[in-house]
Amino acid sequence: GSSAESCVHAVRTQLVANIISASWKVERPVVPSVLVVMVFNALLPFVLYREFLPGLHDVAEPIRTEL
Repeated sequence: GSSAESCVHAVRTQLVANIISASWKVERPVVPSVLVVMVFNALLPFVLYREFLPGLHDVAEPIRTEL
């Protein structure tokens, strides 16, 4: 995908890893953190698109026309 998508994927992977490692450190059941990760993964695209889509659109439009 685009560099923005790979950046989002990298950030998401890092955050998920942080959540999981934190849940292991506090020795709580993993199920709640898995649910948090699922909800987070479901909501993250909407949050990112709403926050960053105008800027990304301005950046992506010239690139898209070149492609």
